[in-house]
Amino acid sequence: MPRNKTFQIVGKLYNGEFERKYIEPIKKKLFESGLELDEEDPTVVITIGGDGTLLRAARKYPKSELLGIRAESKGSYSNVDFEEYEEAIDRIISEDYSILKLPKVELTYKDKRLEGTNEVYFFRDVEKFPGADRFRVYRNGEDLYSDIVYADGCLLATPSGSTAYSWSYGGPIIEEGLVLTPMAGCLLHKTKKVGKRTVAEHADPIIVDYDDEITIEIERDAPNILCADNEMITGIYFEKGDEIKLKKSDSYVKLIKLKEFD
Repeated sequence: MPRNKTFQIVGKLYNGEFERKYIEPIKKKLFESGLELDEEDPTVVITIGGDGTLLRAARKYPKSELLGIRAESKGSYSNVDFEEYEEAIDRIISEDYSILKLPKVELTYKDKRLEGTNEVYFFRDVEKFPGADRFRVYRNGEDLYSDIVYADGCLLATPSGSTAYSWSYGGPIIEEGLVLTPMAGCLLHKTKKVGKRTVAEHADPIIVDYDDEITIEIERDAPNILCADNEMITGIYFEKGDEIKLKKSDSYVKLIKLKEFD
């Protein structure tokens, strides 16, 4: 590994015991290997915890290569167990690894812009508004549902994020493209028969291409929250006619892959 390689460690938000047990041994190993600490713009970021820790690090250090080490958590991004950290760091030092570029998605609303590794979404502020959001969904100008969607919100997920929040709302697991998933969404004017009952037709998830741009046109004034992974912006108030843009980001998460630990 070139001498100018630097590192930073991001751990779970725990107390001093977590730092003593997990962070300090890894930091000691990195220093002994000749790497320098860089808290501003590190080449490599070691995350210790689970996927939430790695996602937090990805937002703070978007240009860095990330290695996730599991400690007291499970995760698919964090794929090295703590007991294997010495071997993993030796592999990084010798540059015996590959980089997996994970696509990101972005949400833009007025002057607000969020990026997510798993997903970006908006969600009605349930503490301030008892009703559902109402909106139309356009892909490259095409009205995807040909109707108004009423829902708790709407998200756009990456392939890696398709197993997370989108999945919990009935979205499919995908390997390519992006998935647009209305959250508890139905169509305002369309119904169908289920047994003897007439019910609202679901606004089903839709798989879109990487180069598609999704426009959400707001049909009802309502307070909302904007989210990317587990980062939130509160105090947002949608007005009828407002637009939200959802699309693939131009940036990626650079995930260090050690084949033996996959």
